[in-house]
Amino acid sequence: MLRSRVLLAVLLGVGFLLLFAQANRPSLDTDGVHYAAVAKEMARSGRFLAPFDPIVNGTYYFHFGFSLWPTALVFQLLGVCPATAKLYSMGMTLAALGGLFLLGRMLVSPWAGWCAGVSFLATNHVLRIARQCRVDLPLIGFLVWAYVGLLMAQKGSRAWYLLAGVASLGAIMTKEVVGLIPFATLAAYLVLRRQWRELLHPALWVGVAIAVGPVLGWIFLERELYQTSVWDAYLGQTLLYHLQSYPVGAPWYYYGEVIVTKNGYLLPLALTGAWMAWNRIRRREEPRWLLIFLWALALPIGFSLGRNKAHYYILPMYGAVALLIGLACDRLIRQPWRERVVKTTAALAVLGAVGLACFPIPARRVRYAANIRMAPQIDAVLERAPGEVIVVRQDVASLLFYADQVRRVTSAHHDGFADLLSKPPEGRRYCLIGKKDWGLVDPEARLRWALVLDDGERIFVRQDAAAQI
Repeated sequence: MLRSRVLLAVLLGVGFLLLFAQANRPSLDTDGVHYAAVAKEMARSGRFLAPFDPIVNGTYYFHFGFSLWPTALVFQLLGVCPATAKLYSMGMTLAALGGLFLLGRMLVSPWAGWCAGVSFLATNHVLRIARQCRVDLPLIGFLVWAYVGLLMAQKGSRAWYLLAGVASLGAIMTKEVVGLIPFATLAAYLVLRRQWRELLHPALWVGVAIAVGPVLGWIFLERELYQTSVWDAYLGQTLLYHLQSYPVGAPWYYYGEVIVTKNGYLLPLALTGAWMAWNRIRRREEPRWLLIFLWALALPIGFSLGRNKAHYYILPMYGAVALLIGLACDRLIRQPWRERVVKTTAALAVLGAVGLACFPIPARRVRYAANIRMAPQIDAVLERAPGEVIVVRQDVASLLFYADQVRRVTSAHHDGFADLLSKPPEGRRYCLIGKKDWGLVDPEARLRWALVLDDGERIFVRQDAAAQI
């Protein structure tokens, strides 16, 4: 008989091995390298409120700055590298696994919790996105623990609403309105079950105040200190953009299609678990499964109403799906097969981690390989002779993150870059540009620039003020 502590230890061990085996590989994607560059600037400048985004040369508006605080603090303590950029996301993934285990044990059994955690790791894109400097897995970690508090409060002390409030606060500060899902689904759950007294319970509203109150204070403080806030920029440039002009791009059934095409292999077990959970609700054996259903449905329905759609927007729903799979596995997998499954999973995780650690990703498959390759050379040049850096139609975020000496850039993604490079400089300046774009610059202006680095398809050139004389 497998003990609860053993199952939890194996689950966290499997997650640790699969997450940290490639921690220091330079595999940050578009969003990940952007967030990492902003966190690097935050750590360097110490500006944690209304943080400056060096990519857009303005206030960072994608999410609240709190979502990057842990990464910035890690940068200050341990230095800047791909591993430290991913540390917060990977750590919150382990926290999500622990929360899923507790939820599964609470609703069914420790074995169901273990299966829920393993199925979550097996969900498409979870491990890949967890090994990024992104907010998706931290958001899931906070949401899972918010639901731990909510479900515990339905059968135990109402003080658990305080845990739900703190976790929901973390979720809101990580990804704004998505963090409201736990208490929104709880309200729907209580209304459907006609638990009016519970809906008005003071402890519940204290939890709501904990979740929302500090956010309002945060917005006010940023406005007082910087005359702007992340929320102002987010409201105008992100939230309203998603809500207006419905629908644009992907069809309304996009998320249903995504669930089938990207995670169809999970559907048989998930649907089996959903049928079992519905029977438990119908027989009033465990009505809290209704809250799990609402969690699973809230994200695909809510994001279907938005303008932009992306498969990773609904990633948090797979926490609820994992619990349904855990319920199915609790019924379908019996002793002595459970112990064999645990041992086999642990062995495969060890072998997989060794394989990931020993066999490097080919350089051509790493995003922004050219910037990663040129960053040390650019650092050496700028360390000897600092100057303004102009980037023409190249990725700015990866250069800012991987190059230590590059702190500000002038980005030229428009057709007027040739005029920019032809203007007389006010001081020393450099330009990173592709050779095709370099050919569009006036030949006479090109003569005023000196070649510093040649990377085959791109060059790094230098111009001094004296070059105009």
